[in-house]
Amino acid sequence: MISWIFARQLLRTTKTYLFTNNGIQEYNYLTFSSRYIQRNDIKGFSSSSIPYKLTPFKQVIIYLNDGTKLDLMQFNFFNFKRIKQALIDLQYTYLGYESYKWKWFDDRYYRFDE
Repeated sequence: MISWIFARQLLRTTKTYLFTNNGIQEYNYLTFSSRYIQRNDIKGFSSSSIPYKLTPFKQVIIYLNDGTKLDLMQFNFFNFKRIKQALIDLQYTYLGYESYKWKWFDDRYYRFDE
């Protein structure tokens, strides 16, 4: 199980995102692939924080209309503090803050998952 957690986190940390008025460009450095998410496929985004022993880590969750999510963690991006404001400036729908609720050993409940 611990190997799964590390593998899953590695797959998340190999991605970078470019936010534009028309959508989000996702590039995966591990597979050298990219995908473009159209703006009308994006429901909105929320902010959250994950409690750890020393300090909570902040998170931005982007909800897509097909039910999938992009979890952007604070320690994965050098410019994390600018992500939320960039999405607001580009007029993406801010759904609000959601507290972290554990669901399983590597999963959580999402507040805006309707």
